[in-house]
Amino acid sequence: MSLCVEFRKKYKLKLPDAIIAAAASISKAILVTEDQQFLSLPTSIKVMSWKN
Repeated sequence: MSLCVEFRKKYKLKLPDAIIAAAASISKAILVTEDQQFLSLPTSIKVMSWKN
């Protein structure tokens, strides 16, 4: 849960987005989204546009 809190504070994400980011980070999954706010996440989390 601390990773979720870190993402929430550091990247100013709403709670649901912070949970998604933390889950993607822990599972090393690619986060597929159109939410531009996720682009500010560290490069250790792979973010891919839904349209690509």
